[in-house]
Amino acid sequence: MTINYLIKPELNAVIATADGVLNFKEILAYYNDLLIDPDFQPHFHRIFDYRKVIEIDLSAEELKNIALQAEIGDEEKGKTVIIPNEGFSSTTIGKLYSELANSYRGRDHLLFTSPEEAIQWLGALEQ
Repeated sequence: MTINYLIKPELNAVIATADGVLNFKEILAYYNDLLIDPDFQPHFHRIFDYRKVIEIDLSAEELKNIALQAEIGDEEKGKTVIIPNEGFSSTTIGKLYSELANSYRGRDHLLFTSPEEAIQWLGALEQ
């Protein structure tokens, strides 16, 4: 599994999608790829569409490492959204929220059930 992303300058956003089992290696590769992408701007909002992710395989130590990686190049704060799989257990949702809270301190962040809701929230905050 890999995390694919699309940079949407008109939304000031990066939309990342993933499927299958989400693990540390893929998340780290995503951040590394994003940071060297010439179209990426640190102030862009981040939308993580995890509706097709069936499991999150991360240890507490890996979550800490992700948090450190997410802060690199993140001096300009945008908003961050995760759209989880509807079938996730409360434990998995907790891991996702933990990833959000720890990785994006200083950013507004929420969990949503659809990309449309997320984009609407991001747009409402822009006005």
